[in-house]
Amino acid sequence: MQTSTRDDLKKLVSQIESLAKNIQSDIDNSGPFLLNANELACKTLTMCFALGEVYAKELSKTPSKRVYLRDSKGRFARKQ
Repeated sequence: MQTSTRDDLKKLVSQIESLAKNIQSDIDNSGPFLLNANELACKTLTMCFALGEVYAKELSKTPSKRVYLRDSKGRFARKQ
Protein backbone atom coordinates (compact mmCIF):
# COMPACT_ATOMS: atom_id res chain seq x y z
CA MET A 1 0.00 0.00 0.00
CA GLN A 2 1.34 3.40 -0.94
CA THR A 3 1.24 6.22 1.57
CA SER A 4 0.07 9.63 0.44
CA THR A 5 2.30 12.68 0.40
CA ARG A 6 1.66 16.40 0.09
CA ASP A 7 2.58 16.16 -3.61
CA ASP A 8 -0.12 13.51 -4.08
CA LEU A 9 -2.59 15.86 -2.40
CA LYS A 10 -1.60 18.70 -4.73
CA LYS A 11 -2.23 16.46 -7.75
CA LEU A 12 -5.63 15.41 -6.43
CA VAL A 13 -6.66 18.99 -5.71
CA SER A 14 -5.58 20.02 -9.21
CA GLN A 15 -7.62 17.19 -10.75
CA ILE A 16 -10.64 18.11 -8.62
CA GLU A 17 -10.37 21.75 -9.69
CA SER A 18 -10.19 20.74 -13.35
CA LEU A 19 -13.18 18.41 -13.04
CA ALA A 20 -15.22 21.11 -11.28
CA LYS A 21 -14.47 23.56 -14.11
CA ASN A 22 -15.45 20.94 -16.69
CA ILE A 23 -18.74 20.34 -14.89
CA GLN A 24 -19.47 24.07 -14.77
CA SER A 25 -18.78 24.31 -18.49
CA ASP A 26 -20.99 21.30 -19.25
CA ILE A 27 -23.84 22.73 -17.19
CA ASP A 28 -23.56 26.13 -18.89
CA ASN A 29 -23.54 24.50 -22.33
CA SER A 30 -26.28 21.96 -21.50
CA GLY A 31 -23.79 19.15 -22.05
CA PRO A 32 -23.56 15.75 -20.34
CA PHE A 33 -22.00 16.34 -16.94
CA LEU A 34 -22.74 13.09 -15.09
CA LEU A 35 -19.47 11.31 -15.97
CA ASN A 36 -17.40 14.22 -14.72
CA ALA A 37 -19.60 14.52 -11.63
CA ASN A 38 -19.03 10.85 -10.77
CA GLU A 39 -15.28 11.24 -11.25
CA LEU A 40 -15.34 14.37 -9.09
CA ALA A 41 -17.08 12.47 -6.29
CA CYS A 42 -14.50 9.67 -6.45
CA LYS A 43 -11.55 12.08 -6.45
CA THR A 44 -13.02 14.09 -3.57
CA LEU A 45 -13.46 10.99 -1.44
CA THR A 46 -9.92 9.87 -2.26
CA MET A 47 -8.63 13.31 -1.27
CA CYS A 48 -10.42 13.12 2.10
CA PHE A 49 -8.72 9.83 2.94
CA ALA A 50 -5.35 11.09 1.68
CA LEU A 51 -5.68 14.25 3.79
CA GLY A 52 -6.28 12.13 6.88
CA GLU A 53 -3.35 9.90 6.06
CA VAL A 54 -0.93 12.79 5.54
CA TYR A 55 -2.19 14.52 8.68
CA ALA A 56 -1.74 11.36 10.77
CA LYS A 57 1.71 10.75 9.34
CA GLU A 58 2.84 14.30 10.06
CA LEU A 59 1.28 14.24 13.53
CA SER A 60 3.09 11.03 14.41
CA LYS A 61 6.43 12.73 13.71
CA THR A 62 5.80 15.41 16.33
CA PRO A 63 6.08 14.59 20.00
CA SER A 64 2.68 14.61 21.61
CA LYS A 65 1.43 14.16 25.13
CA ARG A 66 -1.89 12.86 23.90
CA VAL A 67 -2.30 9.13 24.08
CA TYR A 68 -5.24 7.48 22.35
CA LEU A 69 -6.31 3.92 22.83
CA ARG A 70 -9.18 1.90 21.46
CA ASP A 71 -12.20 1.59 23.71
CA SER A 72 -14.38 -1.50 24.10
CA LYS A 73 -16.26 -0.65 20.88
CA GLY A 74 -13.09 -0.25 18.81
CA ARG A 75 -13.21 3.55 18.67
CA PHE A 76 -10.24 5.75 19.48
CA ALA A 77 -10.57 7.42 22.86
CA ARG A 78 -8.27 9.42 25.10
CA LYS A 79 -6.43 7.52 27.75
CA GLN A 80 -7.96 8.46 31.10
